[in-house]
Amino acid sequence: MDMLFLDPDWVTRERDPRHWPEPLCDDPDALLAWRAAGFVSSQAAGWVGFLDKNYGSVAWTNEEQIAIASSWIVAGFDPQGAHAWMDVLDFDEDDTPATARSWAGAGFSPERAEPWLEREDVVDAAAYENAGWTFWQRDLLAVLLDEETAELVHGGPVDDLGLGHLRHDLRESGFAPGRVLDFVRAGLPFSDWPVYERLMSEGVAIDTVLSQFGSRVERSYESRYRAEQIYRVEPGTVRAFHQHPYWSDVPDLHDMRHEPQAPLVGWPGPELVETWAENGGVRVERYGYGDFDRPSCPEDYALEPRLDWDEVQEKLVLDAFQSEVEADELCEIEWPPAGSLWAPGYATEPVGDGCDRHEWFEAHCFECTAPTGDQESEPAEFRWYITVRTYAKNQDGELDEIDSDHVHIMSTFLDPRSVEYSEFALR
Repeated sequence: MDMLFLDPDWVTRERDPRHWPEPLCDDPDALLAWRAAGFVSSQAAGWVGFLDKNYGSVAWTNEEQIAIASSWIVAGFDPQGAHAWMDVLDFDEDDTPATARSWAGAGFSPERAEPWLEREDVVDAAAYENAGWTFWQRDLLAVLLDEETAELVHGGPVDDLGLGHLRHDLRESGFAPGRVLDFVRAGLPFSDWPVYERLMSEGVAIDTVLSQFGSRVERSYESRYRAEQIYRVEPGTVRAFHQHPYWSDVPDLHDMRHEPQAPLVGWPGPELVETWAENGGVRVERYGYGDFDRPSCPEDYALEPRLDWDEVQEKLVLDAFQSEVEADELCEIEWPPAGSLWAPGYATEPVGDGCDRHEWFEAHCFECTAPTGDQESEPAEFRWYITVRTYAKNQDGELDEIDSDHVHIMSTFLDPRSVEYSEFALR
């Protein structure tokens, strides 16, 4: 048998009241109570500090403090370890040590346990992790496997209780989490999964097929919004089918609408040649949902779209203005038009509301309220101007300029997130 020998100096020091923590050495009753409970000064010092930081006024009496410290010790924690768990657990003076013990006993550190704590109990959290699932994959399964999709996967009606069983069965099915999410998003019947699994393992690209199936699955705006929020915060950059966004922060940069002005009503306007970013000649920035943050106004930095102002467009515009003057008058235009940003527009990202437990919207929490529709937006507007000069013959048969006008011929509307801004002010 191994023998434990105590240093007499250590025993003397630990028994000396002057070495006990200040709150206890000034209170003979407290000192006696902690010593009677079997604590030495170094132990008591650690637990008194822990109790002061984490329990505050909850533990008023010596007996209450000693009981809490003892419960953490029985659960297998020193003050430092207990403090780490108190940072992530919901405070409950009776059950917190036992809860920490159950999670630690299942192999979770406080950091690993934190995202699971509000999602699953320790048994299910361990089951997910043992099957290779991360917490965000678990969230995505909960969002994608709604009642309608569950019927497609299961091959028949599924009630709320059955939905939970189906999630359990898919988790334990032996398919990799990414495969499960791919097939659930596509709404594939579970009986067909082995076929598609074999095709994917053989290197066959089936994303197109999955997309075709997935496009037939009707999902609510809330479901799509929650999934999109999960995509944005998930780790990694690999984009499997189940990670394809339902919508993007980056709109179609070639999508714009022209609105011609009189006398050009009905004119379709020119095509976009390329964006400035595609051209690569200058460094550009776009602002997404963020506010413009330059020293002066957006109009000073905006790059007008690179439109195809070719000779065909020039003749169409010239003919339109020529038709507006007298038969013996002649029009001349300056070409190409000069454009500038007239209104930067705005796009407001749809934002959900938190619940009693969350200050901000959490996609995995169905108590949090998702928004009910797409973002509010006002398109950006570029205006295009030309100078139109009108001439008439004088008595000598020569042309005299009788009018000159700076004319707004067309507006171009586009998503405000598509507007390209120069690194430096242009005006």
